[in-house]
Amino acid sequence: MINMIESKRLELILQELIRRANRSDRRLRIIEQRTQALESRTGSIEDINFKQSKDIKKRIIDMEFTIKSFSDRIIKIENDINRISEQLKGFAKKNEVKEIESMFDLLNPIKQDFVTKKELEEILKRR
Repeated sequence: MINMIESKRLELILQELIRRANRSDRRLRIIEQRTQALESRTGSIEDINFKQSKDIKKRIIDMEFTIKSFSDRIIKIENDINRISEQLKGFAKKNEVKEIESMFDLLNPIKQDFVTKKELEEILKRR
């Protein structure tokens, strides 16, 4: 009888151990599934991050090219402005043009009365 009681007891202990092992096995499978799901999500996030990083790098390169292009255009415009400024130094100023106009007005034969040689001789004879 003692053998039988011990045998039952051993059987109960063995069943309890098997039940606990099965429960631990289920828990371990659930943890593995969650870990796989997390690894999958992490992989997806890494892929998305890589694609976004690549896209951002491309945009930065495009912006750098655009900025360089604008910089080159600004330098060209500055050079053109400097060249035009140097050319403007050679042009006459408004007051200089007015002065030349007044000199032309003094020498303009249409506005001035000129005498011919014959007319001058006659005027001189009269005097």
